[in-house]
Order: sequence, then structure tokens, then C-alpha cells
Amino acid sequence: MKILMVIDNGRIGGAQKLLLSLLPPLQDRGFQFLVIILGQGQWLANALEEAHIPVKVLGLSRWDPRAVWYLWKEVRAFHPDVIHAH
Repeated sequence: MKILMVIDNGRIGGAQKLLLSLLPPLQDRGFQFLVIILGQGQWLANALEEAHIPVKVLGLSRWDPRAVWYLWKEVRAFHPDVIHAH
């Protein structure tokens, strides 16, 4: 199963830590992930890269209308079964 995860920033926080603790064991069980970080914050991006989970940092505000276009582009390229947005 392919899952696209969208989170608004990659700074250290509860949602980011939870994501980092959940994804590697699920990936080991055959799930495929792509994590898109809309805003800034390299902490999560670096930690996911170390866990070999694909991640893209857009560096945009969640209110930036371009974010929708970039997300649509990633959905078309990745073909996820599930999209989860935090």
C-alpha cells in the first residue's frame, strides 16, 4: 500500500515524533511512503532520510496557493492508495 503523508512543518513536535516512530516499522512490513513537508523544519526531513523514507520539503506556507499545485503534482507521480494530511 502506498501512503502519501502531508504535514505542515518538520520542526520537532509531537506529530512529527509520532510520524517518525510509526513509519519505519510499517515500511518494514511492506508499506510505501512519501512524506511531504509543506513548510520549513529540517529535523523531520533529516530523520526520515536516515530511516530511508522518501521525503520532500516544499518550503511553503500552508496558506500558499502553490502548495495545492505541488501536492497535485506529487499525487499524480506517486499514485498513493491513501493520502493523510496532518
